[in-house]
Formats: sequence, C-alpha cells, structure tokens
Amino acid sequence: MRVPIFLRDVRPRKGNFARIKKKIHKNWPGAEPILLSHAGTLLSNCLGYQSYHQLIRSSSDCPTAVTPKLEDLWRHSLPIVVGWLKLDAPVSQEELDKIALFIQAWPLTLLTAYRDDYDLELFEALLAKVGTSWAKNNSV
Repeated sequence: MRVPIFLRDVRPRKGNFARIKKKIHKNWPGAEPILLSHAGTLLSNCLGYQSYHQLIRSSSDCPTAVTPKLEDLWRHSLPIVVGWLKLDAPVSQEELDKIALFIQAWPLTLLTAYRDDYDLELFEALLAKVGTSWAKNNSV
C-alpha cells in the first residue's frame, strides 16, 4: 500500500507532510521523544515508502496511484508505530487503543490525495463509525 504524494505536499517547511510530521513529533507517545527527522521517516514508512528520500523521489504533480482508504492506512500504520515505540510483545489492547488514537490524530486529510475524498464532515463520521475498532485483534 502506498499513498500518492504530490509535490505541494513536500514543499520544504511549508508542505503538508511537514505539518503532519511536526504533529507526530509534538505528540509522540513514547517514553523518549522522537526526533523530527525520525518522525518524517516514520510517516514515510506509514505512507508506504522505505524512507523520506524515496517519498520525495516518488512525489509528482499528478500521481496516478489509487489512494488507500484512511482506515486501511491506519491499520497499516499501527504495527509500524508499535515497532518505532519498541514496545515489548504482547502489546495490550489498551496500549493499542492509545496508539490508534495517536495515529487517528494525524492530520492526514491535509495531504492532497485525501483532501477531496475526506471533507471534515466525512472524516468525523468515519471516526465516529470506526473509533479504534480497526486496531482490535491486530497481530502486533
């Protein structure tokens, strides 16, 4: 799974990617703070790229890839975030729910690929409908 990234999303310091990684950096749930550059790498991994550099190289004016649903992206991101947090297995459902809420708080709808598909009303309806149920029984 890979989220298409537009050039305007990765403008230095002003692109929406930068805004999302700052939110990850600021709200990091781990015992140790995460570096801003590591938050960018984590976000790149969650969006389906091996690194921030691969994400930058893959960005274009008009990506043609299909954008995955937010719920699928959240589900994909959960084990990645758990790995970055270096939690001991097995991870409790309570801890998974906290991480799920952390992931859902990322303003992913700022990304151009999601902007048209998820207006505020639709996004809030999705949150109300699924809550953190997508994180249940996740094999993390």
